[in-house]
Order: sequence, then structure tokens, then C-alpha cells
Amino acid sequence: TGNIRIIDPGWQLRAQPFYTASNLFASGSEAGLLGITLDPNFASNKYVYVYYSAINPLRNKIIRLTDVNNQGVNETVIIDNLPISPSGIHNGGIIKFGPDGKLYVVTGDAEQSALAQDVNYLGGKVLRINSDGSIPSDNPFPNSSVYSLGHRNSFGFTFHPDTNDLWQTENGPTTDDEVNRIIAGGNYGWPIVTGIANNPSYIDPIIAITPNIAVTGITAIPEGSLVYPESYHHNLLFADWNTG
Repeated sequence: TGNIRIIDPGWQLRAQPFYTASNLFASGSEAGLLGITLDPNFASNKYVYVYYSAINPLRNKIIRLTDVNNQGVNETVIIDNLPISPSGIHNGGIIKFGPDGKLYVVTGDAEQSALAQDVNYLGGKVLRINSDGSIPSDNPFPNSSVYSLGHRNSFGFTFHPDTNDLWQTENGPTTDDEVNRIIAGGNYGWPIVTGIANNPSYIDPIIAITPNIAVTGITAIPEGSLVYPESYHHNLLFADWNTG
């Protein structure tokens, strides 16, 4: 539908959509409204960031909305013309602010696997940008939003509250689903290598899983969590789409 909805603190779905993307591209299994995050200063600036697939022309993009009385207004393009596959797969799309206040974006290779190794192509990457879409001066590649490269497609990443490390799940082709710890400037090998390759030119995942389970969301359980027992605190949990 292109609708973004709000659930209130009483777990009731508000009738009026917060925002509707009128130019949404929702073909295939992995295109449409994909990522959403609040500005770290949301309480004062009311900014909401959205990653979605758009048409006319076909591309992925990130916009910023301002929440005014539960309505998303003042649409501002933060980053445009991100790679997209016409089949609507390998779009990535998860966005989060890091502990450093920068906006991190995971993009799929958009079925251009060889270009995941090209720093000038924004597909198959983790990107790092300022909240206004500009490029941070301390990014690993000069004048580039690329933070890491060599990724196939990812449905999840998280920052661990103990260390601020960035952890990412990545879908393999027919083998080697991965959980990676992402570092600035790191090359994670796709499509040249997958899984534990022991190739010094690339960074191996922390774990590789074969047969594939289709890893998706990942989260870190903080110390003091009242939802999970103490034995889960500090751990990473990730989801398995194939078997649930």
C-alpha cells in the first residue's frame, strides 16, 4: 500500500497513515517500503527517515519526513538513485543511526554481483552518511558514502550496546549465510568468496551457515533487559526466515 502506520502506546493501530509513498515500486519479493528509523534527536526535531523503492525513474531512495501531529510532512530527499534490480530483489534497505550519530544504510547488490567490489557503485555496500545526506569527512574512502563493501544482500544489522560494534546478517547464494562484524573499509568478499574463505584479501564472517536458513533481523540484548533472562544478556540474537 505504501502506508507507514503508527501503533500507539496502548497497542492500537491509528486509523490515519503517517505517510503514504505514492510512487512506490513493490514488484518482486524484496521491494517496497524497506527501512525506517527515527533521528537520534527525534524528541526535538521530529525527523523520521525512510528507505523505499520508487518508480519514475526506478531506484531506491532515502527520504526524511517531519512528524507533525502524527503526519509525515516536509518530505526531503536525503540520498537518491541507489541501485535497484528491475526484478525487485537484493535491495537491502535496513537503516539505523549509529552511536556516532551517523546514518548507516545497507544496500543489496541489485543483481550486479561483480559491482559489489566496486567502491564507485553503491550496491552491495554498507553506507555511512550524515543525517542530511552529506558524506562524513572520516569515512574510509575519500568523498564516498561507502563504509564497507563486498556484500550480497542483508536484512539486518545492529550496534552492540557493550562495544558499539556493528553486526550484520548476510544472505548467501546456495551456501554460506553469514553473520559479520563490520569494520570501516572492510571488504567482505562477495562475489569472489563466501563463508569462511581464509583469504587474507577479505574479511571472514564470524559464522557461516550451510545449508542456508535465510538470516534476517539481528539484535543485541542489553544488560539489564527485563524481557530476556540474564543468560541472554550481552548476546546477539538473529532470525531464521526459512524455518521460522
